[in-house]
Amino acid sequence: MTNATTWTGANNGANATVNLTDSSWSGDNSGANVTITANNSKWNGNANAAGSAVLTNGSIWTGASTSADFGLTLNGSTWNNSGASSLKSFTGTNGIVDMTNAAASVTIGSYSGDATVIYKHNSTNPGEVYGGNFTVTKAAANSKITMLTDRSGVDFSDEDSIANALNSLAKKLYYTGYITGERNLTGYVKLAEGLTASSVVKQTGDIAYDKTTGQGSLKDGSVTPNVTYPEEQTKDNFTSQITGEWKQDKEYKLAGVLHTDNAVYDFSKDRSIITTAGTSVGAGRDLQLQLNNKSMSLNSGADAVKADAITVEFKNLDKLDIKATGQALLAENGGKIILHNTGVVTADSAFIANGAGSSIKADGLTNITVGSGDAVKVDAGSIELTGGTVKGDVTADNKGKISINANNNAAGSILTDITGNVLATAGSSVDIGLGTADSKLTGDVSTVGDAVINIYADMGVWTGNADGDNVNLHLNSSKAQWNNIGNSKLRSLKGNGGIINQTDANAGNIDVGDYSGNVVVNYKHIADKDTASNTLNNIKFGGGSLNIDKAAEGSSITLRTDNSDNLSYTETDNIEKLFRELSKKLYYADAGSNPDNLSGHVEIAEGLTKVKVYGDINYGEHGQGNYKDGSIKRTDPEIIYGSSETAMMRGAKSAMASTALLWRSENSDMLQRMGDVRLANEESGLWARYYGGKNSFDAKNTKYSTSFNAYQLGYDKQLDNNKLFGAAVSYNKGKNTYEMGGHGDGKAVSLAVYGSWNSDKGHYADVIVKGGKLDNDYTVYNDMGHKLEGDYDTWGLSLSAEYGRRMQMQNGFYIDPSVQFTVGRVAGADYSAASDFLDSKGLKKDMYVSQDAFTSAIGRIGLGMGKTTDKAMFYTKFALAHEFSGDFTTTFAAENEPTSSTAVDFGGTWFEWQLGGSMKVNDNSYVYATFEKKFGGDTGSNDWRLDAGLRWSF
Repeated sequence: MTNATTWTGANNGANATVNLTDSSWSGDNSGANVTITANNSKWNGNANAAGSAVLTNGSIWTGASTSADFGLTLNGSTWNNSGASSLKSFTGTNGIVDMTNAAASVTIGSYSGDATVIYKHNSTNPGEVYGGNFTVTKAAANSKITMLTDRSGVDFSDEDSIANALNSLAKKLYYTGYITGERNLTGYVKLAEGLTASSVVKQTGDIAYDKTTGQGSLKDGSVTPNVTYPEEQTKDNFTSQITGEWKQDKEYKLAGVLHTDNAVYDFSKDRSIITTAGTSVGAGRDLQLQLNNKSMSLNSGADAVKADAITVEFKNLDKLDIKATGQALLAENGGKIILHNTGVVTADSAFIANGAGSSIKADGLTNITVGSGDAVKVDAGSIELTGGTVKGDVTADNKGKISINANNNAAGSILTDITGNVLATAGSSVDIGLGTADSKLTGDVSTVGDAVINIYADMGVWTGNADGDNVNLHLNSSKAQWNNIGNSKLRSLKGNGGIINQTDANAGNIDVGDYSGNVVVNYKHIADKDTASNTLNNIKFGGGSLNIDKAAEGSSITLRTDNSDNLSYTETDNIEKLFRELSKKLYYADAGSNPDNLSGHVEIAEGLTKVKVYGDINYGEHGQGNYKDGSIKRTDPEIIYGSSETAMMRGAKSAMASTALLWRSENSDMLQRMGDVRLANEESGLWARYYGGKNSFDAKNTKYSTSFNAYQLGYDKQLDNNKLFGAAVSYNKGKNTYEMGGHGDGKAVSLAVYGSWNSDKGHYADVIVKGGKLDNDYTVYNDMGHKLEGDYDTWGLSLSAEYGRRMQMQNGFYIDPSVQFTVGRVAGADYSAASDFLDSKGLKKDMYVSQDAFTSAIGRIGLGMGKTTDKAMFYTKFALAHEFSGDFTTTFAAENEPTSSTAVDFGGTWFEWQLGGSMKVNDNSYVYATFEKKFGGDTGSNDWRLDAGLRWSF
């Protein structure tokens, strides 16, 4: 049949030959051994008997082969299979088998050449491929087959989506000859733009065959081209768990966080947030989260971070916020969680390490808050926290180990604040370090069996009682305190001036096994004083006794009470009565064998201006302490310059000094105040600046630290081309800290007028006069916990003159020698500070303070160097400064206490370094900033200071 001939009808004749050229035939072939050839023709019908068909030049057969003895050759032609088909042989040259309309399978006895088999899939689930299987029993050498489907529903940004579609397609192919060792059929899978062989191919993969079934599958690593994921993080909110599995953690690949199959997650956004219904981080593989000094929040419906026999490591972490319905951190079965944090880790649930080898370690601060129960717990595991806040119990069991701000048998230097009980059982250990003044442990401490708890207190306060056989307490300085609130038992007590307060109403006996060093134990008492005879009667001390079994050689103990009876130094009988009762609180069991190992003392603490009174202790029956008659020692100088100052005097003096030196720190040069005025083009200027920093002083029995923030607004006007005249107002607020937890709020409000001159040859001069109101509301304490509150209120005045010359060099560089002299004065002030000491009438006693005027005279010689451009200037400057005055004298008085005076010289020499610059924003404004650092000296100048401002010209 030729020339577009159409034949409709079946063929039942045997041994016939049907030739189609540019024609079509619609009908089944049931005749045996029929040979069909088609050239650019179509045949619609089934092959129901043995025979063969050869299709060439774009011919199309639509139908099925129901005879296993039918052979098919496709040469650039297509077979649209319409049902279950079996072929004795198949030969393909660019042949196409279309399975898109066939639900049944195709089985080929012998395959050769190459062909493309096309399938449809579910566009909403590309892993569901429609149509039957395509089975090749045997294949000729070098045969090839391609399985193809379109791209609909496939996410080409996700390699897992691509792999799923290709793998599902590959599974439609079975090469059963592979089971018996034949290796002749090379298979490919492709995703194309459409369902035609000529469609543009998007992704290609190789087919691997199963040795048992011959079923095809996508060969690992064969997909091309590879999917390209973002190189950097593209979003900051995530809703899926980090598991470490490349195929599972799709969200993190698409967001540019997970780059390779190495379980390293690279976060670069300022804060990344992971919110999950279950665990947020951790599964079956070691994980590393690289935070690049950024922060993260975890919101978990289970355990936020779980390391079950794996290691989870957070590297270069700033802050981590954890909210979890389970545990914040859970390490078990040997799992490890490591936090390399520079910021604070905040959690609303517990840190738990269960099982031998399980561990949690945090390099920085951790703040853990639980409603009740354990906040930190180990069971055979270990937890090491550098410090921070723990609100909840700390429990170690089954040979577990917990360390909080403690290492190498010493406290660390990080703030530690624990509110909760501490328990160690079954051979476990807990080490807690209180290494800063504001560190606290508030809770009872208990051991069971051979478990051990060590408390290392360099500073800070423990409030609670101790129980068990193995609690060891180290009070390593006079700033370390223990407030006992019950009956307590210590295996050992080591002191270096530490304080034990037996002043709580519930304070019971303290039993100490081994004692060494020196400790002060504070007691409260009540007594009746007969005013007629000036005699103390009915002296009663609260608090339990201190019972020491053994003491190391050279140890000492001091029992102290305060002067609540307002005793004068001349009342020897009353003082000794008090000492006799106080000494009875001490028992030293080993006094019979080694009495000299423990030197005992009694003491009446200082008052507002009255210094301490001392006495000695001997040991009597059963080792009970007895006051040694006639051992009173007093110190009563007229003018005090050193360690005999009371804590109240030191605190008040330090508070006033911080105020006076805050005023001195108000001094600045012209560049700090206004930047480079040469950048201004107009006659008038309005400017605003911020300046802040830190002052500190720790010498000459004066100690404070001040952080201040100040704001200044100024206006000036040119009088001629070279001169400026202006005025400014400023507000400076400082936060002050003093020893023993003292604090103060300082402020200075000031008004200044100034004049500046700049010559064409680089000479310049600046004069500023400033006056201001100074105030400091302060509270200071002594080591018995007594409080003094004062309000130091005064005036300050200063005059500063600066001269220099900017000498221009080549390429905009310059040098700038300068001199400056500043005279300041803080007016004297007399006021009363209120204490909680009682006077002779039982009323709270005041301390009367008379502060002399303070004069400062500072000279500076400086050398600056920098570079100027049309729109900016940058510079650095070095200066030598000297205080020529600086005397600071104070007088203190209180009822029935001596009047005492102190004197401090704030004179001295130091060096200053500045780095700064100014830059134009536009023709009428510029910004400027200067950083200043002080080196050397102990004169209370700026530790550091930052000035930054903006000037408008008009």
